[in-house]
Formats: sequence, structure tokens, C-alpha cells
Amino acid sequence: MKENRVAKFFRDYRSEFKKIVWPSRVQTAKNSSVVLIAIIAFTIVIGVLDFGLEQLVSLLAELVA
Repeated sequence: MKENRVAKFFRDYRSEFKKIVWPSRVQTAKNSSVVLIAIIAFTIVIGVLDFGLEQLVSLLAELVA
């Protein structure tokens, strides 16, 4: 009984795996470039915010001291 369930699972798995539509090499390259550009843009934004907040905290520390 259990062997039938395991065999059915793998038959279903194989059937579903065949239905997957994989992206082309060109589409994968385009998607990867979009992700890299987004990462670079967010890195720049976070870096600018970090620098600005650091300067603000330094200014406030000088005013308090």
C-alpha cells in the first residue's frame, strides 16, 4: 500500500516537472540585469541615507556637547 503511494508521488512529480516552462537564455539575462540594476540603485540610496544620517547625528552631537 505504502509503495503504491510513493510510486504515485514520483509519477505525479515527473508529470508536473514536464509542465515547467523554463525561460530562455535571453530572458534570463534580461531578468538578471534588472535585478543587478535594482540592487545597485538600492545600495546607492541606502548609502546616501546612511551618510546623511551620520552627518546629522554628528551635527547634533556637536550641538549638545
